[in-house]
Amino acid sequence: MSRYWLIAGLYLACGHAASWAQEAPRYTLSEDMAETGTIIKRKGVKGSIPVNYSYAQLSEEQKLSVRDQYEGLPAADEPPYPIKGTEPFLREVYAAQRILQVRGKLVLAVQVNSKGEGKEVAIFESPDDKMANFAAAAAIKQRYKPGLCSGVPCSMDFVYTVSFNLPSEEDGGAKSTQ
Repeated sequence: MSRYWLIAGLYLACGHAASWAQEAPRYTLSEDMAETGTIIKRKGVKGSIPVNYSYAQLSEEQKLSVRDQYEGLPAADEPPYPIKGTEPFLREVYAAQRILQVRGKLVLAVQVNSKGEGKEVAIFESPDDKMANFAAAAAIKQRYKPGLCSGVPCSMDFVYTVSFNLPSEEDGGAKSTQ
């Protein structure tokens, strides 16, 4: 009987260790400067893909994660991607969020033409109209690696999804009251 529990325990431990080892690393984007009175820079953005990498710098696993957002994308095709990574866009919307103090989810798609220029933005979800307008302007002005269709640059959408939370004490922010 004790052998059964030992085997079951080892099986569960190995399964847990395997799932822990496969967990995606987390990347963060911290503020440029700490707030007055502290030296701690608040972490504003957290994600599973490095925000400062171009598409070419992403690992194959990270590229696959980006591609997974495009249902039915042929294996030979590539989605568009911000040339300097998502960091410039995220820094801008995070700065706006600090001013607007909004919570919620922002989902927008910017149409990227074959030259890598943002042409139109569709807002699918936003916590605030001002944030939607600001984020649309920030997305349009980014430069993108155009999508590739059969090896040829083509027009395709790039989707940004950002969840906004107000900072907690753990993140270096003031205590929230509700």
